[in-house]
Amino acid sequence: MGRAVNDFPTCLRHTTGNQFADNTITYAQGDTANDLHGLMQVDVDNISAWLKWNKLTLNVSKSGTMLVRTREKNYEVKANYTSV
Repeated sequence: MGRAVNDFPTCLRHTTGNQFADNTITYAQGDTANDLHGLMQVDVDNISAWLKWNKLTLNVSKSGTMLVRTREKNYEVKANYTSV
C-alpha cells in the first residue's frame, strides 16, 4: 500500500518541498547551476518513484522548472524522460 500524500516530503533528499491543496513546489539552492541540476534531477527521480509507488501521476502540462541564477548554462530536468 502506498504512503499518504503528507509523506511526500520524505522522498526529497536534496530539495525542500511545500504543499498547499493540490499544488506542490520543491526548491533548492547551490553554488553552481551544475550542482543544482544534479540535486534537482535526483529528487525529480525520487518524486517520480514516489508517484508510481502511490499510483499517482504528474500532470506534466501543469509542471515546470525555474532557475534563478547568474549567467550560466541552462539545464533541463526530466520526469520519466519527459522534460519538465
